[in-house]
Amino acid sequence: MRKSILEFPSDYTVVDIETTGLNAANDAIIEIAAIKVKNHEIVNTFSELINPLRPISRFITNLTGIDDEMVEMCESIEMILPQFLDFVEDDKILGHNINFDLSFLRKKCSEFGIIELNNTSVDTLKLSRHLLPQLPHHRLQDLVQYFRVTSNGAHRALADCMSTKGVYDELRKLNELKEKKRLLQSCKNFETLANCHIVIAGPLSAIDSKNLVLQLSAVNAVLDEKMSTDTDILVLGGMEKPYQRSMELSDHPFIILSEHELLQRFKVKVQ
Repeated sequence: MRKSILEFPSDYTVVDIETTGLNAANDAIIEIAAIKVKNHEIVNTFSELINPLRPISRFITNLTGIDDEMVEMCESIEMILPQFLDFVEDDKILGHNINFDLSFLRKKCSEFGIIELNNTSVDTLKLSRHLLPQLPHHRLQDLVQYFRVTSNGAHRALADCMSTKGVYDELRKLNELKEKKRLLQSCKNFETLANCHIVIAGPLSAIDSKNLVLQLSAVNAVLDEKMSTDTDILVLGGMEKPYQRSMELSDHPFIILSEHELLQRFKVKVQ
């Protein structure tokens, strides 16, 4: 059973192909590449040019840099596909708009009577649309630019695999930050603040600061003097406006609580 998932596995194989066109029924694969990843680290790569047994159009050559001369002495997809499948094994297959790549690969598997490619797939296009709905476009090159991922050239299979992995790593981090923020926003008692970094900005008028520190310390929360990338919660006191502005300009997933919200959410002792 074919499955496409919205999750962030640590072990997977990134896959990308270059083709003579967009139609899996009529067009041919001219390059195939894959990157095997274990625990988020690259452990092996696969990259092969493929002879499509037909001329490559000038448009595709201009797009990919692959011309007839480059593939003239290469093997056909019938010879390369089993090697590729041996490389992928039963890994989750990750790619950008991965259904495009899989449509070609599954068509060729069927054509040559090779075992059907039923691996679970993870699509960075779907992940980016889910996590970054504000972006006008979610093409690979858009995300490479958005995340400032190092790219060694678009529309070559191995380079696109590397870019896809870089984008995936950034999406995974973004998801972790958003999940952390969601959990912080659901905190209802001090016990849930264990190991959280908290900054109090300015004097608090109603809360007994000493008792607050004691309560935070009792659950192993960390009270910091200054904001940093470790900050989880900012409690606003006398410096509300400047810190509010800094939050508006920051992508860091800390949450802001006013003194009143702190009193409402957590049963803090007051003076």
